[in-house]
Amino acid sequence: QHSLLHQFVPKGMMASLLPWAPLLSVPAVLTYNHVFADTDATFNSEHVKSVVESLSLEYDAHGGSVVACALHLIMPWSAFLVLIVSARGRYAMNVHVKVQGVLKRSLTLHAAAAFLYSLMIELAPQLLTAMFGLKQLPATDTVFVMKTAFADLFFVLGVCCMLMALQDTVPRWTTWVPLVQCVYNVMNDYRWSNHSSVSGGVAVNHRLNTVDGGIFVSLVISYTYAHFNAVIVTDDARKRK
Repeated sequence: QHSLLHQFVPKGMMASLLPWAPLLSVPAVLTYNHVFADTDATFNSEHVKSVVESLSLEYDAHGGSVVACALHLIMPWSAFLVLIVSARGRYAMNVHVKVQGVLKRSLTLHAAAAFLYSLMIELAPQLLTAMFGLKQLPATDTVFVMKTAFADLFFVLGVCCMLMALQDTVPRWTTWVPLVQCVYNVMNDYRWSNHSSVSGGVAVNHRLNTVDGGIFVSLVISYTYAHFNAVIVTDDARKRK
């Protein structure tokens, strides 16, 4: 039986409208801010202007610039574009590869590191900062939102890597996701330790760079090796399974 909604909505319209459903949250958020939120939290043009100005001051405070930050971003973007441009033949995105050996071990280690970071950020942030010799962050709303968002992203990364490690075969393009993430992470390790215009001459504690950098540099090497030495699985072989 059709629901009451289907009696009034033309056939096929529901399927075409559903992908746009998340956009409904935009007027809902704006309405909430206008009606219920405090005046200081109201989302308006002055608020946007102040945010932009604060970002500029953030770079100035660290003795850096947007240009210097953009130059560092060349590293992960280049890795991503190289993979896309070279995606042909045995390196095509839709080619299936076996999850074994170096690739399986790399995915498992990657998942374990992501899950560990997620749990420590959520459950023991003080322990995490103490281990790496970082300063304690102030208990502000902004820090709380960023902390939970970081934990969310690490958890999803761990889930993706673990699910891939449990498969027999995966499309090649899925193996690029953890590789590019590791390249971005290595870029961060470089920025944290480098006394450059971005860091303002103040390096993050070397324990963090050594541990985190060691993990993700080794993962970049392992994923790159697995990319060029992956065992291709033909369509006939996958169908027989």
